[in-house]
Amino acid sequence: MKTKTTDLNRLTGVLHEGLDHLAGEQPRAQGLAAILAHCCRWVGACRGHLWEYQEDSAELITVASYALGQTSAGPGPDAPAFLCSPFPAEHNGSFYSLCLNEKMRTLGPKGFLDTVWAGTRDWHERHGHRCGVALPLLAQGEGLGKMALYFDHERGWDEPDMEALPALATQAALVLLVDKLQRQRYASLLRDERNRFAREIHDGLAQNLVSILMRLRNQQPRDRELEDLTQLALEEARRTVFALRPLAVEHNDLPGAFQSLLDRQPGVDTELQVHGTPGAIPEHWKHELYRVVHEGVCNTVRHSCASRLWIHLHYRTDSLEVVLGDNGRGFSLAQLRGHGLDNIRERVALLGGTVEWTSLPQQGTRLKLVLTRRGSGEPAA
Repeated sequence: MKTKTTDLNRLTGVLHEGLDHLAGEQPRAQGLAAILAHCCRWVGACRGHLWEYQEDSAELITVASYALGQTSAGPGPDAPAFLCSPFPAEHNGSFYSLCLNEKMRTLGPKGFLDTVWAGTRDWHERHGHRCGVALPLLAQGEGLGKMALYFDHERGWDEPDMEALPALATQAALVLLVDKLQRQRYASLLRDERNRFAREIHDGLAQNLVSILMRLRNQQPRDRELEDLTQLALEEARRTVFALRPLAVEHNDLPGAFQSLLDRQPGVDTELQVHGTPGAIPEHWKHELYRVVHEGVCNTVRHSCASRLWIHLHYRTDSLEVVLGDNGRGFSLAQLRGHGLDNIRERVALLGGTVEWTSLPQQGTRLKLVLTRRGSGEPAA
């Protein structure tokens, strides 16, 4: 009983220290390194690594290391070479399955060197590792990273300290989640500011230049040099609007924007189909739809190995439907999470719409978005 009480007090102390790191203002890297050290010391691991998942590139990057009592932000001094730069998340076929199963995976002690990734086998053998454990870093159902701990002695996996390890690892997931939410908030604020600048340039400077250019062309005698300079200024203003808000929305041309997006995908056969009669749609629909489809197209080109990519746009009386499809290799549910599905759902939900995403291995992926006018706060047509 005394041993259990001591272990509980020790666990409470470690969790409390981890919460202090979460609540404090120290740099993220220091907090993650401290949490990794707590996990290693708690279970007696001699080495450990903590990786963050980069959803844009489907890679893992080393953000903290622990070796023989010393912590490092990023790869440690004795880390294998491949850990010193981002590497594919599925390098050993375990990351997405870890996230999908939502539980830790034990390696060894029997046959440990046969179960580790071949690229690190020599490194493990050189340091005398006898077994290890890998844990997914999950928060809000999303795989944010991975933690791996290694032992230079054989040990059992059903001991009380191992049962507490996922709770300790969750603190690292929370640090990664808070950091991601802060980046998303910054990106949202930046996007709003970019759109505001674009509107001001389009509605102010660009319109004024159009008026000046029309007056110059109507006056006699015409000053061709001044006309040319004004025309150049107008073109520059329009290029700035496009750079800030990369969607040709001046004439409500959503199909044109999608076609332009498809035309910029070399090496892939693309197709745009428009069904129904294109009509006026809310301004905010156009920007958000373009960004959602842009993200989907980028994911397809980067990850699906597809040879065909298509967009079907359906205009209906009270709704708009967009279907993005490809003939690529498909994704698992965990991979779909990693490729921004939650972000897309949040964007569409803010518009009052729905998202349906289906994918099968070697049969491609299909993303269907439906927006209704009542759902977006717009009056019904």
